[in-house]
Amino acid sequence: MALRIYMFLLAWIFFTSTLSMGLLFFYMNPESNLQIAFSLLALAVFLSWMSSGAFFIFFFKKIYYRWEAYIDAMHRSVRQSSLIVFAILACIGLYAYDIFHFRLVALIWATVICFEVMLQTLD
Repeated sequence: MALRIYMFLLAWIFFTSTLSMGLLFFYMNPESNLQIAFSLLALAVFLSWMSSGAFFIFFFKKIYYRWEAYIDAMHRSVRQSSLIVFAILACIGLYAYDIFHFRLVALIWATVICFEVMLQTLD
């Protein structure tokens, strides 16, 4: 898959998930079913933040590699962005359920970092 198509798909995911996030926030009634509303909103936030984070991480990798980053760097950027957004949303979920504790948050981030290190050794 060409890099331009990959970036176009990520941009498309960003715009559609941001639009759905806005529509869910303003037009969905969470009182009818709270878990479905939060699940759909969390999915839209995950996709939106993941795609925008992948763009930022890939841009920083392009700067670091002196504009010689290829599609493998984009794969890694999407993976790293999705892991970061997963950890952020897990921390937000812990805060929403009033079980936000420093050790639990540190465990989440340590797990994400160890998982990324493990995947980097497999590449």
